[in-house]
Amino acid sequence: MAAPPIIDPSLRIASAQLDVADLRRSADFYERTLGLPLISREQDRALLGTDAQRPALELRALDQPTPLSPPSTGLFHVAWLHPSRAALAETVRRVAGARWPIDGASDHGVSEALYLSDPDGLGIEIYADRPREAWQRPADGHGVVMVTLALDLDDLLAQAPGDPGESVAPDTAIGHVQIPTGPDEFSTDPYVVKMPVAMDTKAKATANEAKRPVCRSIDCL
Repeated sequence: MAAPPIIDPSLRIASAQLDVADLRRSADFYERTLGLPLISREQDRALLGTDAQRPALELRALDQPTPLSPPSTGLFHVAWLHPSRAALAETVRRVAGARWPIDGASDHGVSEALYLSDPDGLGIEIYADRPREAWQRPADGHGVVMVTLALDLDDLLAQAPGDPGESVAPDTAIGHVQIPTGPDEFSTDPYVVKMPVAMDTKAKATANEAKRPVCRSIDCL
């Protein structure tokens, strides 16, 4: 039997569009707390990202935002992949310095990740992959073995002991977008995250769409 085709590891989601209740508030959060450089801001939208020619995030103002109660379909989180553990540690320090709450943190074996929410409650994952050659593989060689363990935050923060810069590392990009397809996609176990769908090269979500935080039982900071 022929081996399944392998997705190019350099493949990235080009951009995400989020509809938000308060554009100024959200743009300020993504720029100053998360560290995405602000490229432009107009009355009803803002563009952010490390490449001015290819914005990674577009924020659009909602005319009439209406919160929905979970569980509901919609955005679970946009995951920002950092190029190194040091780059991730800097972002963690920047978020902590802004006194923004972190909902959880996990060691997934293949990656180290922390979870938080933006001002509208839209989920965010910030993470760094371990080297691919260190990933554990199933016995049949297909896919990877993932776990959800407590993150060694002290060891991570030791990778960037100084004050963080104002912006994320230049190679930071959207690694994946997780979207639950219904109430059954959520787990009651705070250490379990379900990933029901793979995204195309552009993703869109709205502040009207609810999500549920993950790993809230871990006191990260």
